[in-house]
Amino acid sequence: MKHGTVMATTKRRNRTLPVRKAPAELIPADPKRCQAEVPNGHSFMTLGGVPGRVRCNNEPAMIINERIASTDGRRGSMSLCERCFTVFRVQMPNANVSVVLLGGENRARR
Repeated sequence: MKHGTVMATTKRRNRTLPVRKAPAELIPADPKRCQAEVPNGHSFMTLGGVPGRVRCNNEPAMIINERIASTDGRRGSMSLCERCFTVFRVQMPNANVSVVLLGGENRARR
């Protein structure tokens, strides 16, 4: 079965037939705001508020681009601030991305 194919059951005889779904559009990198999601500060212990994630409000310092297409065949990119990039490097130390600094200087990272 190819990627992007979803199995659906028909009403007749409960047969399973492949149904193709269109892939979602990629969101381009935002040069004005970091695109990482950070915790909203609420937990199950706080009174009021719902635990969750919100988009970071910092100004981006760089844009990271995937060097190799992922399993869906597309390469994504996103803008990150310095703090979120540090978290990204800790959580994904072997990520194969290139980094474009928004200050004009380019440097490649593994």
